[in-house]
Amino acid sequence: HRDGKFLHPGPEESSKISLKALKKATDELKQAQGEGIFHLYEEQPIQRMEQDKLGFQDSIKVVSHVFTNIEPPLTFGIYGEWGTGRTSFLNLLKESLSSHENFKILDFNSWIFKNEENLVFPLLRTLQKELEITESFYMDAKKTALLSRISFQEAMKTLYPFEEFAREKQEGSSHGYDEEFLTHYDLWIDQVQSLKKHLSRIIKSKLTAQGKTRLAIFIDNLDLCPGHTATNLLEFIYLYLNIPHCINIIAIDPNQHAKNIKNLNGFKLSQASRYLERIIPYSFTLPLLTDFRLRNFILDNIYEIFTSEEDVAKWDSLRRKIDRLLTIYLEKEKENPKKIIKELNI
Repeated sequence: HRDGKFLHPGPEESSKISLKALKKATDELKQAQGEGIFHLYEEQPIQRMEQDKLGFQDSIKVVSHVFTNIEPPLTFGIYGEWGTGRTSFLNLLKESLSSHENFKILDFNSWIFKNEENLVFPLLRTLQKELEITESFYMDAKKTALLSRISFQEAMKTLYPFEEFAREKQEGSSHGYDEEFLTHYDLWIDQVQSLKKHLSRIIKSKLTAQGKTRLAIFIDNLDLCPGHTATNLLEFIYLYLNIPHCINIIAIDPNQHAKNIKNLNGFKLSQASRYLERIIPYSFTLPLLTDFRLRNFILDNIYEIFTSEEDVAKWDSLRRKIDRLLTIYLEKEKENPKKIIKELNI
C-alpha cells in the first residue's frame, strides 16, 4: 500500500508486498478497534429468502421450477466448493419447495453420521421415521442393502482381468470364473430389484397417505465424510432411490468426489468423472459472486459480530480499514467468502 493506492506487483514480488500491505492494514484495524472483548464469527447458513445476501434468489426460482415440473425420478447435484454457500442454497430450495403442497421434504445431514461405516443405514432410518414406515421395513431394507453390497463385491472379486476373460470367451475356452461371476451377479441383481420395488411401493403408499406426490431428499455435507462411505451412499441412491416420486438433491464438490471414486476403483480421473455423472446426471453449479456483492456480503457479516454500542460507534472507521483488507483477500480467496470472514475476524 502506497499513498492510498494498491500496487499490482509482478509474480516475484507479489507475496512480499501483499504480506506487508496485509500487516499494515491489520495493525491499523487493531488500533482503530482498540483493546477489549470481541466476538468470533459464527457460521450460520441462511434459512429464509429474506436473509439472502448472495444473490441466490433467481437461481432458486430456476431450480425450483425444474423440480416442480419434471416427472421423477431425478437425481440432481448442487455443485460448489466448501464455503461457497451450498448449505444456504439447499435451505432456500427447501423453503421454496415446502410452499408446494405436494412435496414432502426429507433432510439428511451426512456429517452427523460421518463416523458410521455405512451411511446407507442412517439414511434408511431417516426414511423410515419421516415416512412413518414400520420398524420391520427398516430391518429388511438394511439387511438387503448390506447383502446386495456384499454380493456385488464378491462378483467383482471373481471377475479376474477383463482382457484375459474376454480372450478366453472369444476362443471358446471353458472357464469356471465366468459361471461363478454370473451366479453372484444374478444374486446381486435380484436383491437390487427386490429392494428397489419394495422402496418404490412403500414410498408411494406413505406419500399418498400424507397427501403428497413427491419426496425431495436433500443430502448435505457429504464432502465431510470419508471417501469410501460417501461413494457407497451415492451408489445406493443410484441403485435404490432412482425411483418414481423421488427427487434426490445432493450438495457436493464434484471434483473431490471424482477423486474419491478414482482412488477407490483405480479409475482414471476422466473415468471417475463420467462415473459420477452417471450417478448424478443433472446438476447446477453455484455461480461465482461479483466483487461488489461479495464485498457487501462480507462487510455485513463482520458488522453483525459487533454487539456493543462502542463497537457500532467505531464501525465507519473500521469499515474503511476492513475494506482495504478485503482488496487483498479478494485476490487470493475470492471463491471462499466464509474463509475471508473468519480470517478478518481473527
